[in-house]
Amino acid sequence: MSLIETRFRSLVAAQEGKSPLARKSTMFDGYIGRATCEFPQGTESTPFDLFQTTFTVPPAPHKNEGQTIFIFPGVQPARSSKHIAVLQPVLQWGKSATGGSESWTAQTYYIRGTRETGLDVGAYSSRQNVNIGDELNATIRLEEARDVSGIRTYFYSSKLEGIDGTYLGIDAPEPFVQVGLAIEIYAGSSCSSLPNGNEIAMQSIVKSEGATLSPNWQIVAEAMCSFNVTAAESNGIQEILFEYKL
Repeated sequence: MSLIETRFRSLVAAQEGKSPLARKSTMFDGYIGRATCEFPQGTESTPFDLFQTTFTVPPAPHKNEGQTIFIFPGVQPARSSKHIAVLQPVLQWGKSATGGSESWTAQTYYIRGTRETGLDVGAYSSRQNVNIGDELNATIRLEEARDVSGIRTYFYSSKLEGIDGTYLGIDAPEPFVQVGLAIEIYAGSSCSSLPNGNEIAMQSIVKSEGATLSPNWQIVAEAMCSFNVTAAESNGIQEILFEYKL
């Protein structure tokens, strides 16, 4: 997603104790593929109230190069918003500012700001271990729009279903209107830093008051490792396929 890259780059840099620009040059230093959609917002309602994504924990990276991998769905306010933020349940390999190791773990983040404006990890859940082959069901819901001390806020929840400790609830100052799915890698020096295999598939459903929506996906894929991202829809299920060669 357009602003997620700088936030996670800052998370990785904070773990390393140095600025992103000070780190040595590597093949991967941000997103390698993403699919995003921004829905139009009506004056009286939010564009969606459910974003649910299912995907499988992939094999470990083909080679351990000290890399950090993030695979996730996420939601954001409009690109024009002054309240830059992202809510996302994340599958992670490697270390970041909130922890992690040379294994797959899951954690939910609410992150505000950018590297340029200042990074604020507003809230995050506990980190939980997951296993290769586990099916993950990531759910982001708008629970209610409500007034808090006379100010309109939007209460969202996010979690990985069935994984205790990954729930996170936040009040956002405006509704989320962007949905996206992405893969990011930092500090990987070759294609071998990717998960062993040649593809990662993510299936999503976006709904508004029970009605299924059809996103108009905007696709971005980096050129390295023959990376490719495709989107297809079947019976209201959106499949985003990330393909690559080691």
